[in-house]
Amino acid sequence: MLKQHQKSKTNASDHRTDRKASDHSFSSAESSVDFEKIFFEASTCTLEKMSKDPMYKLFGDCRLDLLAKFCMEEDFLGAFFLDQFTEIFSLSLSDTSDRELLFSRIHELRLSSCLQSDCVTLFQEKGCQENREDINNFLQEYILDIPSQILGGMLRENKKISEELSYQVSTNDQRILFYIAGFIVANLKKKCYRLAKDNQVERLDLLKRLTSKTSGTSFVAKYDQWLTKNSRGGLVRPADNFYLLVRELEISIRKVVDFNNINSESLTSSKMKEHMMDSFMVNYYLKELCGDCVNSDLSGLLEDIIKVFLTVRGFAVARVLRNKLSGKQNKQPAKQSNSLRQVLKTTSKN
Repeated sequence: MLKQHQKSKTNASDHRTDRKASDHSFSSAESSVDFEKIFFEASTCTLEKMSKDPMYKLFGDCRLDLLAKFCMEEDFLGAFFLDQFTEIFSLSLSDTSDRELLFSRIHELRLSSCLQSDCVTLFQEKGCQENREDINNFLQEYILDIPSQILGGMLRENKKISEELSYQVSTNDQRILFYIAGFIVANLKKKCYRLAKDNQVERLDLLKRLTSKTSGTSFVAKYDQWLTKNSRGGLVRPADNFYLLVRELEISIRKVVDFNNINSESLTSSKMKEHMMDSFMVNYYLKELCGDCVNSDLSGLLEDIIKVFLTVRGFAVARVLRNKLSGKQNKQPAKQSNSLRQVLKTTSKN
């Protein structure tokens, strides 16, 4: 049976509200990382690795290490490829189609006329004496090696930013988030029984990875006080990485919503959901939890997690707003009664 839009599987990530179907958000921009800086550092690391790799000499004379040293001395290769790799890594990488497109673009770059002619010509203009075939082989190796360096750099920068932003979340808030993380798993377990049998087994297997059987001694154990206080043995204890994922959702929502100036536009759930789906660290922690489940619909699982989180978070925000509007937070003390009983009580105290 087909769902809406005549597709068997329809995800929110396929229908962005604020951009065209072919347009993609830049995940590094979500966290304000400097991609240009990351790329040049990745390029330098790739060239250093290639210049010292002994594997190139195993099968006879090889010029790749000499070409890598030449590029390090002349320092021109990174500037040539910057625009191409900026375009390639502008994908959010939040779903399978984006990741497939990334590798497809890298393959296109390896076969492009820009690489085969312009870049090889640039080497010769810089004074390189190697032949065109060796230069082309070197460029193929360079393009294959640099993506892993770029992704590693993006992960380090996003982790650093995430660590800095996590200090803005108070200890008490993190205890509540630990409790909410467990509630999300329990809520999704109940809902998964509405699914078809095959999908139900797959979803339950994924949800098992989000839980922890023991309290343990990890660094997140200090946030389990609220859960332990309210538990009578039935509350779910989230896995460490799942708690960190939920904390990233909280950090992400605080970037989007100014809680001191809330209006109808700032509380648009579709925009908040898309921002969370594109978060680099949210996707990173999801891959840490379920990365080996290659045939599973992780994008659908993430959407359901975000939906429950936004529901819980929305009720909390609504309660605060309701209290403000009703004047409960600035409630004046009740006027003293003039009844005989109150007069006698006041007299006895004096």
